[in-house]
Amino acid sequence: DRGEQKQRPVSCRLAAVLPVQEDIAAAGNTTEVLQILHGQAGGASECGSHVEILSLPTTLNPGDIESAVQTAETYDGALFVGMQYAPLMKELSRCGKQWVTIAGDPVLGATVWYDREGATRISVGHLLEHGHRRIAYFGAMQGDGGAKYTYFCQTLHAHGIEHDTARAFDCTKPYDDY
Repeated sequence: DRGEQKQRPVSCRLAAVLPVQEDIAAAGNTTEVLQILHGQAGGASECGSHVEILSLPTTLNPGDIESAVQTAETYDGALFVGMQYAPLMKELSRCGKQWVTIAGDPVLGATVWYDREGATRISVGHLLEHGHRRIAYFGAMQGDGGAKYTYFCQTLHAHGIEHDTARAFDCTKPYDDY
């Protein structure tokens, strides 16, 4: 590379690498994984791309890694959450495949750290910049997820907008209940 910028593909096919659904549920991470997938799909869609789910066993044996690398050849890149697939990430790097992980090891590769407060402020700010003023909140309003509701209200207030509690919906029921 002689300082030339690589051209980004106009559209790409990305793999969201996740454990099988039963492992996600057993770990109690269904809500978080759905939120991450929604964010990945929305971001990809914004640039004309799409994300497909690639489910793998939580613990990979060498045959699983080899098979996953072969499958990865059909994708432009991969998105990981956490470090359970570190051996696969290392092999993808060795093969020149692009990947990113959320809350991973920055020494191993490209890592994005999640900041609830910052993400909430950016999201609400984006809607406000586009002229929206009657913004609803859908999500947890208490417990661990309730912090996002607090950040949501604080962001509106910082922009001189009082939040209408009639537009706040506590979505803490399991997804199967809807």
